[in-house]
Amino acid sequence: MDRHRRLRQRGISLIEILVVMVVAAILFASTMPSWDDRQIIGANARTLVSDAVRARSYAQRIWDTVTMDIEVENDRWRLVEQDSGAWVDGPGADDQGWRHLDKYTHFQAVPGVSEDFVFLPNGRCAAEGEVWITSGDQVWRIRVNPLSGTIEAEPVNQP
Repeated sequence: MDRHRRLRQRGISLIEILVVMVVAAILFASTMPSWDDRQIIGANARTLVSDAVRARSYAQRIWDTVTMDIEVENDRWRLVEQDSGAWVDGPGADDQGWRHLDKYTHFQAVPGVSEDFVFLPNGRCAAEGEVWITSGDQVWRIRVNPLSGTIEAEPVNQP
């Protein structure tokens, strides 16, 4: 009997393995929403930057000012030619030229800075532009440098 008890004390029971697996699954599942937020907000930031680059290139190609009109309150944006007022059609745009952020992702205006990006024919920007994209506790900052027309996107660490 002592020999049988000693053998049983050396091993791990099936119940113990199942308990460890359940705890690991719960911990993994709790990290998924924040990972999902990071993926969604990153994709939205890349889409916005891609459209900003397209607006700058289009302004240089047609030699006219092109505005990336960002409506913070409606979480949407579109590219507009200054002279004609016509919007520039693009992938994923609705019939009015608007592209929308994904569900649960929102624009946030930065006080004192324009949220519209106005690209001049020389590739520069008329004024500094900046907007934040938020989703859950994730934030991305999208900025345009007025002198160079450089478009920057970076995640912002929230305290």
